[in-house]
This record gives sequence, C-alpha cells and structure tokens, in this order.
Amino acid sequence: MFGGVFKRKDKITNEYIELMGPGWKDEFAETKRLANELEAILTSIQEDFAKVPSLDQFLRDILERSEKVAELQKELGKQVSSFSREVERNRKSTQAVESEFKDVSTWLIKYPFSKEGDKIREQLLSMQSEYTGNQTTLENIH
Repeated sequence: MFGGVFKRKDKITNEYIELMGPGWKDEFAETKRLANELEAILTSIQEDFAKVPSLDQFLRDILERSEKVAELQKELGKQVSSFSREVERNRKSTQAVESEFKDVSTWLIKYPFSKEGDKIREQLLSMQSEYTGNQTTLENIH
C-alpha cells in the first residue's frame, strides 16, 4: 500500500512518520483512516459473500432445471405429435362416415322406399280386405 521509505514495512511507526517531515503526519492519518474504512468495507463484502449460497451450486440447480424443462418439452412434443396423428385419423374417419351418409341420403331421396312402402302396405291391406270379404262370402255359401 505504501511506497518509498515505507515499502516492505509491516508497521509504520511514529519514528518513520517523523522521518518523512512536516505535513506527513496529517496526510498519513487521513490515509490510515481511509485504509481502515476500505478494510471495513472489504470485510463487510467478504462476509456478505460468505452468506450467499455458492454460485456453483446455483448454476448446477439452473442447469438441472433447464435439462428437466428440455425433457418435458421433448415429451410434450411427442404427445402433441401423437395427438395430431390421432386428430388426422379421426378427421379422415369422419370424412368417410360423412361421405357415406351423403351417399345413402342421396340414394334414399332418389329411391323413396317410404312412399313405395306406403303404397305396397295399402295394396296389401286392400288385398287382405278383399280376401276377408271372399272368405265371408264362401262361408255364407255353405
């Protein structure tokens, strides 16, 4: 910290301060006060660093979390892909059913069995009435 006469001296005594001449005493006192303040600040910072968890551990935790996020993202990608394939299969299946429904609907409109069925039913009822009438007539003849 000190150069010149005091270089490599462990302690600066009053004797050395006197050797430097007048005015040095006040300057040294101010320097010593500032050095003590600086040492107190450095000690405080060092104590604060000791309280902070290891940066290495913090970085390991972050790395583990990012690896876990990457794994989950990969798994989610697989699930989304699988879901997309299933949606596509269902879409194709739905289109096939819809197409078949349209074909059947068109066919039923072109060939209305219900109307023809009603006519046939009416004819059968008429024939049955006629048969019943003929049966009654035959029974009355005997």
